[in-house]
Amino acid sequence: MLFVLYCILIFVSQFQYVLSFGFAGVSFTPVRVCLLVMILYDLFTKRGKFTIQKKNNIWLIVLLIWNIWSMISFIWVKNPSGLLMVEIVLFEALGFIFYGQKLITNAERVKTVIGMLFAACVIHNALGWLEITTKLYLFSKYTEKYSTYGYPVSTFTNTNNFGFYLALMCMVLVGIIFVSKNRIYRIASIALLASSVMLIFKTGSRGAILDLVIGALLFALLLRKNLKFTLVVISLVGVGLIMLVAFPSLFDGIERIYQNAFNVNVEAVSGSDFYRMQILANGMDFYIDSYGFGVGAGNIEYWQGHYATRFTNNIGQMHNWWLEALVGSGTVIFILVVVAWLITYRKLIQQYILGTRRNLTATLITFGIIFGVGCVSPSTLYHSEWAWAMLAIFFLISNDPGIMATTVPEAVKKRRIAIRFGKRALRA
Repeated sequence: MLFVLYCILIFVSQFQYVLSFGFAGVSFTPVRVCLLVMILYDLFTKRGKFTIQKKNNIWLIVLLIWNIWSMISFIWVKNPSGLLMVEIVLFEALGFIFYGQKLITNAERVKTVIGMLFAACVIHNALGWLEITTKLYLFSKYTEKYSTYGYPVSTFTNTNNFGFYLALMCMVLVGIIFVSKNRIYRIASIALLASSVMLIFKTGSRGAILDLVIGALLFALLLRKNLKFTLVVISLVGVGLIMLVAFPSLFDGIERIYQNAFNVNVEAVSGSDFYRMQILANGMDFYIDSYGFGVGAGNIEYWQGHYATRFTNNIGQMHNWWLEALVGSGTVIFILVVVAWLITYRKLIQQYILGTRRNLTATLITFGIIFGVGCVSPSTLYHSEWAWAMLAIFFLISNDPGIMATTVPEAVKKRRIAIRFGKRALRA
């Protein structure tokens, strides 16, 4: 019964924007209500045992510390209601991981949860094509704006969010195509993948299109048999992304190179790109002013409205998931999040080297990269239950190598496998 409830939770989270309701000044959703029911069920039944499995405890620990730190930051935040809203969402993220590691215990249950995402994607695709063909927007508040250009948005708040969702779902569908043995399911996934790709281009979201291109190139690279070349390229790309996230000032050098090469004045850029740069610059100022402790989760928008030194056209969200964690929650939480991601990717790369489920591992690696790159496109993901639900599933599968394996090759059981790069051997 609890697993069924968890599956419903995953499905409903994909439609958060149309199912939310306000109560006592706080936004609630069916997901939050379901989590409360699950917690009560866990507390008042003999089956309910709060255990943390070692294979997934890194993300549980990070989210637990994140929740505790957010509570502590109530002491200095300027906008307690904003922090309360994010605290509720962080609690949900913790719930997704905690109950997931307890309930998703085998390949069949993974497939059931993935099936919930598949069903939700079918509905989102249908709504997207309905909007394109009929100009009928059932859930969008910006009907005139989107209908003029024929942009699909489904139940999401804007096209960037919808495009980012579709980019992530593309890799989920690729995973189904490689793993599922049901021919009809695979054919349906191929059709839905094609539909999702076309909708991404229809959204006009540059971030989502970039995600799609990066994901396709990376996935094709991961399927290559030249393991050494693939790992070198992935390592270089990973180091580059970490450097750009950890040291945003490096963007200045890239901008100068771009300006000199193409005779473009970056400082003269107008529109959304200009405001995004202004928002990021303000955010780093706020981070410095907070002495690295963070202004408090959910408080960046308040600071943008009251303490910003650069004009942002009343846009308050960071438009960058990584820097939102840094500016909002501070240095310690940011480092913990980055370390948890690195540990997850270390396990994925180990599985990729072993080659026991290389297609699935390649899918997971690409999914994580798409999220890491694409999370700078939506205005914020901290309130997005659908994103936390998908991340929970990603973390659970990635940190449990055996969850999708029905059998383990004897070679893997009995001996260590050495992958040689010239004179060196990488032992897994």
